[in-house]
Amino acid sequence: MLVEAAVTGDDSGRHLENLVKWLRADPELQGLVTVRRGEVPSGAMGTLADVVQVALAPAGAGAAMVTALVSWLRYRTGDVKVTLTRKGAERRVEITANRLRQLDGPQLQALAGDLLAQLEDRDPRGDTRR
Repeated sequence: MLVEAAVTGDDSGRHLENLVKWLRADPELQGLVTVRRGEVPSGAMGTLADVVQVALAPAGAGAAMVTALVSWLRYRTGDVKVTLTRKGAERRVEITANRLRQLDGPQLQALAGDLLAQLEDRDPRGDTRR
């Protein structure tokens, strides 16, 4: 499973760079995190944002990624949003830093489980959706 994480909001470039470092520091994600540079089509105006790509093939890598992401995002200041997209299935999940600041440990764990379930297209109890 390949998941892309795009960061938007205040100073998104700096936050994306920081997220890449955070994810790469996780022992369970080492070697699985890359950056895909956005490209602007010929004749288009503006730029496309870079995204973080995480290959979640090894067992446990998905849980490690969402846990690291929730931990990282909880301490961001300003208006920061991360959009996770599961490539191939085109599943998309958005989460904001503002949503996480008031959550305690068990609530953060539950949220990480819910995020992973949504990306894997199953309910949080582990059943596959059809």
